[in-house]
Amino acid sequence: DLCNKKPLIYLDIEGHLGLDGRHYIVDTARIFPPSTPITGVRGCFLYKLLRPELVRSNSVPLSSDSFSRFGQVAKAINDAEVIEATESIYDKYIPELITELSGMTSIPDIKQFIHSKAVNFRFLGYVYKQVKQETSKIKTEIQMQLLIEIISRAFKSLLFEALRSIQEVEVMYKGVVSQCFNLLLSLPRARSILWWENRLKTVISEHYLFYRTKFAMTIEENKKQQKEGLDLALGKDWMIKDSNIKFQLFTRCCFLTGAKFHPDKIKAITENPEKFFKSNKRDLFTNTDVIEMETKAKYIRISEFLKSLRLSTREETEHYYLQELKNRRDKLGKHLQVAITLIHLAELYAQEKGRENDAESKFIEAEELLKELKASPLEIADVMESRALLYLKYDKFKQAESLLQSVLLFRIKEKGENYLELATVYENLGRTYVKLSKLDEAE
Repeated sequence: DLCNKKPLIYLDIEGHLGLDGRHYIVDTARIFPPSTPITGVRGCFLYKLLRPELVRSNSVPLSSDSFSRFGQVAKAINDAEVIEATESIYDKYIPELITELSGMTSIPDIKQFIHSKAVNFRFLGYVYKQVKQETSKIKTEIQMQLLIEIISRAFKSLLFEALRSIQEVEVMYKGVVSQCFNLLLSLPRARSILWWENRLKTVISEHYLFYRTKFAMTIEENKKQQKEGLDLALGKDWMIKDSNIKFQLFTRCCFLTGAKFHPDKIKAITENPEKFFKSNKRDLFTNTDVIEMETKAKYIRISEFLKSLRLSTREETEHYYLQELKNRRDKLGKHLQVAITLIHLAELYAQEKGRENDAESKFIEAEELLKELKASPLEIADVMESRALLYLKYDKFKQAESLLQSVLLFRIKEKGENYLELATVYENLGRTYVKLSKLDEAE
């Protein structure tokens, strides 16, 4: 019972009794201890924190007040323990991560995978540099996937920075989006080469560590080692030129940024990437190619968070979601947040053998609620696809076939026949046809 446990917390967390009679905890940003601060990066002990997976598995408790003015009691001991924990990222967790990568051909969810190994995403540059040095053990596809992730997230930062700088957003944003994608994907010319070497490379250096940090290194030492590590990892001619890799980069950037392009443009890219990306056109994309910038909403899945802390059994996580579902239904009635909780519950049940019927019922309940709320057909199709994957997992191929066909029709009706998200539906439908011995349809 958590109520009977004494938590180890930091000094400036606050507890309040609200006017509504409920208790609130605020200022929880520093709930996890910092990693060893980097000299010259102001206030980084406030936001460059250790992963919960590492904190949980560390041999001693770690103080969240380490390296802060609040942490004056037992300061030397607490700071030393954080330094040792940070060193374990380089000495233990990253080597373990790389060993696991050696047996993989692709990483399904790269961020979740990195985090599950107790490694912060800001160490991805160092991971990539080490992977490049293990060329005999790590497949080229894995190396390229790591590089694409690094570039895509830096590109996202640059694109959003450019969008924030414009005055008339509704009028000008499509031009900004097309211009940024041109700089990223067009043939090497003076302007794009300069952008890759100066702007993109600078943002990558700001977002990712490419060297092993150590306590009390000088500002000059940190800058020197970061530059050397970055140059070693990327190499001199690091601008991506291969058309198939450009296609992967384009797909990932669209996913991360929410950029949506005209179906005709998507068709041209997917049918013949070589022809499209080798085009001598000065600009591959124009304003009219951009349809919209789709909002990328983030919903916290408490089961993943609790799993990272190893504080929760499946039963406790289910209890949390059921309580959340009751609270939301009581206070919100028929609401999108209720549908989201139903989906999370269904995903939890889908992971547990013998609970597939519970998962199915929750997916169906979420679908019906979304229809009643007049949600986007694409949002409904997403839940239907999740249910179809559940059927595939438990060898219910006829149900999966029917559902995937419906998902396909939904998406084609809303977006047309030429956009990237259809590829996964076709792939899953093909797998289903194979299981049903419908080989012609599968092909």
